[in-house]
Amino acid sequence: MSTIVRSVITTEMDMSDKITKTYIPGPRVDKRYGFVSRTRNRWKNDPNLGFPQPMIINNREFYDEAELDEFDRRCARASCSTQKAA
Repeated sequence: MSTIVRSVITTEMDMSDKITKTYIPGPRVDKRYGFVSRTRNRWKNDPNLGFPQPMIINNREFYDEAELDEFDRRCARASCSTQKAA
């Protein structure tokens, strides 16, 4: 069973400013996009694609959910602009 990791980051300027980040394990990322882990490895190794890079904890990959959401938005914009051009 894969778990979601939540991390609290405190800025150096003000200790009261806390940012909570959610990290999703690799297998959940695979389910999110409907592919197998080999495809995820190809995507993360392709610099032209701009897929978020994982954080490695105990030899396991965790992806920042906000970075994945931003990747989705970029892909949606690129898809829309490609469709308009055609």
